[in-house]
Amino acid sequence: MKYYVYEYLREDGTPYYVGKGQGKRWRDKHSIAIPPKERVNFVQENMLEQDALRLEEELILKYGRKDLGTGILRNLTSGGEGQTPGPETRAKLSAAKIGKKPNNHGKTMSYKKDREWDRQGDKHHMHGKNHTDEARQKISEGIKANWDRPVQTCPHCGKQGKVGMTRWHFDNCKHKMA
Repeated sequence: MKYYVYEYLREDGTPYYVGKGQGKRWRDKHSIAIPPKERVNFVQENMLEQDALRLEEELILKYGRKDLGTGILRNLTSGGEGQTPGPETRAKLSAAKIGKKPNNHGKTMSYKKDREWDRQGDKHHMHGKNHTDEARQKISEGIKANWDRPVQTCPHCGKQGKVGMTRWHFDNCKHKMA
């Protein structure tokens, strides 16, 4: 796999974050603000992972970290972390999970404030009950009222949808530049 080392630059051109990645890592979620693409400097590309980790550490040491009072970067570590596990490690992790059930197996999520696992089977508020004809009619009318909402298109990625696009997608779009 090919890796790269990148810097996020301030408006004056000085770096405020140094990272290592591959693919689209430079624009994935970080603990700090992601600048527009024109303020992302790819220091070196097409590197082996070990070389990228080493260069990341060198740059962080060179510029220094704000949290330690040694420099200008907002990195919270000295770099060199986040190494991809090799095939042996992945095989061991996979083998350890065989036959085990996840801790939420067979449970449904509650939407209560405390998010307890309590709305299943006989604990569900509608267990053993049926909606009245009047209630069914109201539910049907509510669905039909929202049926013909206009299709909205995300200005960042072009994704289309109806209900909830502006509320849930637009501001959270991974293609949105900070």
